[in-house]
Amino acid sequence: MPEKRVQAIVDGRRIVAVNTWFSGERLEVDGEVMTRTRHLFSVREHEPLLSAVVPGVSGLPLHIEVFMAAIVRVRMMIVVNGRRVA
Repeated sequence: MPEKRVQAIVDGRRIVAVNTWFSGERLEVDGEVMTRTRHLFSVREHEPLLSAVVPGVSGLPLHIEVFMAAIVRVRMMIVVNGRRVA
């Protein structure tokens, strides 16, 4: 099954956003699924499709948002605490 992954390491945590054609999208932090959705596609670029808040290694909270849009191809972006990281 085709999938697209975008990943970043922020404050010692490995953040991965995964999009699959038929199983939807999921947000993983250090290999653990934090949230998922089964949307087949999204055309809203300015609203996060997935979000979660997890503590970083430093103890500070990481507010993670995943933006995805798919019209012709899938575009993905991970934002942590308001800053684009991937």
